[in-house]
Amino acid sequence: MPPAGMIFSPCKDGISHNEIEDARPEHIEAGCNVLVQAVPVLPPRQQRSPCRSRFAASASVSSRFAKQNLTCRRCWGCW
Repeated sequence: MPPAGMIFSPCKDGISHNEIEDARPEHIEAGCNVLVQAVPVLPPRQQRSPCRSRFAASASVSSRFAKQNLTCRRCWGCW
């Protein structure tokens, strides 16, 4: 998995991931504002990582990775 993060918003009675989950609109808005402010500070995605070009021509790349255009788990630039 590539690096990831989560933004939490409070829910009524602490219930989440449930059909009775209920969050106040101002809490949802606050979470959205955090996301909007976080995206511009993310590092730019590399168009092509060094390991992709090195492993792409390699016969050792599994067909699962080749089909998904993924090459290795050492460099997150592949993902």
